Amino acid sequence: MNHFKHFLQAITFLTFLAILTPHSHAVVLYDAALDTSPSTQGFTMGVLPLTGANASASSNSNYTRIDTATTMSDKLGFFSHNPFATSIVHPNMPDMDLATGFNLHFTLQIEEENHSRENRGGFSIILLSNNKVGIEIAFWEDQIFSYHDDNTGELFFKAETTAIDTTASMIEYNLSLHNSTYMLYADGNVIMTGSTRDYTPWVGTIDPFEIPNFLFFGDDTTSGSSIAKIGLVEITDIPEPATASLLLGSLVFLMRRKH
Repeated sequence: MNHFKHFLQAITFLTFLAILTPHSHAVVLYDAALDTSPSTQGFTMGVLPLTGANASASSNSNYTRIDTATTMSDKLGFFSHNPFATSIVHPNMPDMDLATGFNLHFTLQIEEENHSRENRGGFSIILLSNNKVGIEIAFWEDQIFSYHDDNTGELFFKAETTAIDTTASMIEYNLSLHNSTYMLYADGNVIMTGSTRDYTPWVGTIDPFEIPNFLFFGDDTTSGSSIAKIGLVEITDIPEPATASLLLGSLVFLMRRKH
């Protein structure tokens, strides 16, 4: 019965992907080609500690390079909303509704990553819908994984995992969310899927998981560090791409995961 349930979930999600039309609306949040930083283009940069941090970010016309490698306890990243004043928000941040679905498209290369705990990654993407449900995924040099919430396992422990070389080149990722499912693509191929998460039970001085329509990219842990290059960040209201071959490949991937 559980196997059949997952099969129906897969069919539902893939059917959703199949309804793509040319009317998909893309909102560009950061484009390195403009030769300005994510902060200039609307993101809020945050760095900890507030004084004495060795972490840095530099931008050119190809990418923004985020470097927290010198001191592992340093954190640096870019927020769609200022976590201390959430009314300060990226001016182009869209409303992200799980019922209709949305897709985060980004290009990323991990040059270097280190971690002192098996359940932490030195670079992360957080994507939350308008009801604060979404997913956080973390990047190692040879692996990508998602974090559990209280419903799927122990909060912020490793959940779904996929082996991938994140260092060789800039990879084009798509992170698609619809209803209770997320799917991660790398260069057009689905590499990881699972249920969306509710991280709101977590409590911290900086608590982005209480912010609807939220996006973060960078290093958000004192137990990991990285050097990462990101070149493009955009959100579409309908996930893409969705060719017939990709739909079939995604279904095969999901069914194999259930055996």
